[in-house]
Amino acid sequence: MPQGAVGYLFGRAFSNFPGDLTLALDVRNILRMATSPISSISVTEAAQASLTLSFQDRERLPLRVFMSFMYDGGPRLDVAPDVPTAADTVCQVDGWTIVINSQLLKQAAPLSIDVGPQGYIVHSALDFSEAGGTCGGLCDHH
Repeated sequence: MPQGAVGYLFGRAFSNFPGDLTLALDVRNILRMATSPISSISVTEAAQASLTLSFQDRERLPLRVFMSFMYDGGPRLDVAPDVPTAADTVCQVDGWTIVINSQLLKQAAPLSIDVGPQGYIVHSALDFSEAGGTCGGLCDHH
């Protein structure tokens, strides 16, 4: 199954948040956004434990699953804190708010967020094996 690791972006996103940062979320708007069956997105027990540790002294922010092109190995799905928009599907999964663009969810479902030695991994139905590397635009040959 294809997978994407979030390590660098995810770790950087959390380490740069000031302790008193809070994102104002309009709960009424979130509730009006499309919702997805829980079976479309899951979070493994290992990822839940790691996320709980990451947010132990902070507010649990919504986590966005998104396409990233910043890795040498090519595009992959990543996870980072973000605020939902009207174009998103918002899911409550095991106490975590997961947001993803609704069109991306249709193409990538089912999704599973896991954790590995290099950070978070998003397993999906997407196949990136033929996509090639981009080096985040920093390679001489791209």
